[in-house]
Amino acid sequence: QTELVSWLILEHLTMSNTAQSRDLSDRKTIENFANVVQSLDRLRHLLVLTVCDIRAVGPGVWNGWKGQLLRNLYEETEPILTGGFSQQNRIGRVEQARDILARELSDWDRDELKRVLARPYDSYFLSTDPDAQPRHMRFIRDSDERVLAFAYYIFVRDFEQITEISVLAPDHPHLLSTFAGVCSAANANIAGAQIHTLRDGRALDTILINRKFDN
Repeated sequence: QTELVSWLILEHLTMSNTAQSRDLSDRKTIENFANVVQSLDRLRHLLVLTVCDIRAVGPGVWNGWKGQLLRNLYEETEPILTGGFSQQNRIGRVEQARDILARELSDWDRDELKRVLARPYDSYFLSTDPDAQPRHMRFIRDSDERVLAFAYYIFVRDFEQITEISVLAPDHPHLLSTFAGVCSAANANIAGAQIHTLRDGRALDTILINRKFDN
């Protein structure tokens, strides 16, 4: 028990840092994290500690997006630590996420729904906050209808004091750095980012900005 507690203290930021700042669709990221954790028991304890640690920072720090990232990291790491066994495989989780999203958009025409849901790769459904996915799909549909080469939308999370800025544009190597540079020039503090490429070659990039409020 002493050894476990000592290890948890040493690695108490590892899961949070990996989930929020690494590409969870990259197999090497998952393998490196698994090499640090080494056992399912440690993984479970570290998950609990990480959630408690984030929630203890202060009001609004914990949110569904961070929870989803931690859940994805756990579910991707579990099969490596258990020799390939997982309670729910990757394909099943993707289909479950698609089904949940389809129910949220049940008022759409069936063909239109099928077309839009086919745009993202599987990694999108596993790494994106489920609450944000319906907004993204509506954003993609509206941009398609208006035939926009470049489109953006802004969504404010009042409770979390976070502003989402999403951009849909043809993908190119400097898109994200340009996006981040504009935020920096505007003195906007970037709290996180979600970067995805769609099957049609466009990028769907979302940057999360910490909002500032007057005292």
